[in-house]
Amino acid sequence: MSAIDVNGRSVPDWSANPWHRNIVLLTMLSVFLAVVLTLSGAFDTDDLGLAHRLGLWLVVSALMVFQPIGLELVLARVLPDTQLGRWAGKALAILISIPVIAVELHALKFTPILPKAPDPWVEFIPFVAPPVLAIGGFTFALRLMWERAFLSGQDPADTARADPHRPSRATAFETGVLWVRARDHYLEIITDHGRHFRRDRLADWIERLNDEPGLQVHRSWWVADRAVSHAIRDGRDYKLVLSTGEQAPVARSRLDGVRARGWLDRVRSLECEAST
Repeated sequence: MSAIDVNGRSVPDWSANPWHRNIVLLTMLSVFLAVVLTLSGAFDTDDLGLAHRLGLWLVVSALMVFQPIGLELVLARVLPDTQLGRWAGKALAILISIPVIAVELHALKFTPILPKAPDPWVEFIPFVAPPVLAIGGFTFALRLMWERAFLSGQDPADTARADPHRPSRATAFETGVLWVRARDHYLEIITDHGRHFRRDRLADWIERLNDEPGLQVHRSWWVADRAVSHAIRDGRDYKLVLSTGEQAPVARSRLDGVRARGWLDRVRSLECEAST
């Protein structure tokens, strides 16, 4: 299924997958940085062998790319969902990453990866601050570029400034919805026409889908009747296998509603699902 950008154009799904959740793209970025740092002999690592130097920079690059993103996802749960809150989360994530990576590099000194005499980890802070600021900032810049390309309805203020006589683009994908998933501060909306992303709350979106036959099955998922292929059981838990291939978890508090819709009439075990 293709994705739809803010201009309504269809693009390959892989290019629309959010940067901060796309493990493949982030890994490629980490490897690219590691190769550049290895070949340039950055930070006086020329005395190490090529394989040793590459291994060191693969570890360090992965820390500099993935750690700020992980911290920002954690901070997003406690900071307000406002423009200021989102910018604060990104800035704090990068700043917190600096001393954390300094401690991690200090720990690496006790391994063959960075075989040097132990010294206070505080001395690493000026060393790691510039690359963490640069690489973390670059990674978040890529995320902002993705948001600009794929997120519609990003802020209520944008709607207020819009032409009141111009129809909202939201109506283009409020029909034919198969399922909606809350991811961070935005929604991933799958329709008959493609994959859309929108900055919104799931509760508000479900109100728009009030007339659509479906059910909220989890605090992060709403699923249409026609999107459910079958269910699988894993111990006491259930998941709905959707027509698009994704699996929507079913909260135990919502089992009665799911059972009432007949979605659990076709249940397979997790082992049976894995074999198919």
